Amino acid sequence: MNDSKNIENVAEEKPLVPISRPALAYSATILYLLYISDLAARFGVNVVFPQMQAELGLSDSQVGYIGSILMIGMVVFAMPFAYMADKFSKKKAVLSMGTIWGTGTLICGTLSSFSAILLGRFLVGAGNSGYAPVSISMLTSWFKRSMWSRAISVYNTSNGFGPAIGTWAAGAAVATFGSWRAAFFVICIPTFILVFLALFMKDANVCTSDEKNKVSISTIFNVTMKNFPLMMVCFSVGFGFLVIAGNGVWIPMFLSREMGWEPHKIATQMAIVFLVTGFVGNIAAGFILDFGCKITPRFRVFFPSLLYILAGLSFAFFFSSKNFVGVWFGMVFFMAAPVATNTATQELVSAQFKSSALGFYVVFLQCVGAVGPTL
Repeated sequence: MNDSKNIENVAEEKPLVPISRPALAYSATILYLLYISDLAARFGVNVVFPQMQAELGLSDSQVGYIGSILMIGMVVFAMPFAYMADKFSKKKAVLSMGTIWGTGTLICGTLSSFSAILLGRFLVGAGNSGYAPVSISMLTSWFKRSMWSRAISVYNTSNGFGPAIGTWAAGAAVATFGSWRAAFFVICIPTFILVFLALFMKDANVCTSDEKNKVSISTIFNVTMKNFPLMMVCFSVGFGFLVIAGNGVWIPMFLSREMGWEPHKIATQMAIVFLVTGFVGNIAAGFILDFGCKITPRFRVFFPSLLYILAGLSFAFFFSSKNFVGVWFGMVFFMAAPVATNTATQELVSAQFKSSALGFYVVFLQCVGAVGPTL
């Protein structure tokens, strides 16, 4: 089957990989819960950074490096995992990534040196790197094309639930056990349980063995780097992500230093923000995308760029005025953007390269975003 045939199949009103409803419900649920774990490990533990910094005697620069090393891990491993998923097995890629970020989280809670924290956060980034590309490509293989935006918008509510649950769990663990280390343990344990349960979910292999043999590094390079619309999505969203990535690491510091909030209060307030804005932003984006794409298919490409611009402006204005409630507006815009960009990457390439296309997008964003925490 050639590329043109793959594109035709994507446009058909039937799933690329049909599975039964019970299997779809189980598999999609496990992917969703693992995505929550992914985001909890990536963002939720940021709330304990002030306490960790004080106990370990870390400088502000070292905290910035801890934030950046995670994104470097994502840059290094996003495409290898996407390649593994497209060429071999998406399910095995998911199992590998979950194990890696769970192990990285465990290291952060167990060891005490700056270098060990760097290693742990690098592994968290490595495991997180390809999870969104691979899991979303699995969803778009199981659902028919007309349902992609809605399926991804529901799936991406984990962008709110993950940081919210992670932040709340981390804050509660610190309050209960009196140590920032507990935050990492309450996140890594559920991760390992979910990885075990993922053994029983369905795979989503789109291509035959012969077609998988055609998936190579050079082919992926041509499909991504020479795809002008995909490159424009990456460029336009990437520089907005630089600001957002920096905010993700330094918001807890800002609330602690500038507003005098205690760790438990920071955790509670940020959990509410992630939860509400993630749900509102993602669901609203799904409906807006469906409506806008009826007017012009290009709406899916332009929409995320506008959202990141609005998010950056909101953060700049409301943080400077120390108005935390106003920051919610920026978070709504920020949480809504991935619905559009994730769906766009799935439509801009043929079916056998869906993981690689979204993986390339993740690499670009993390390359730019890695600079944010150090600025």
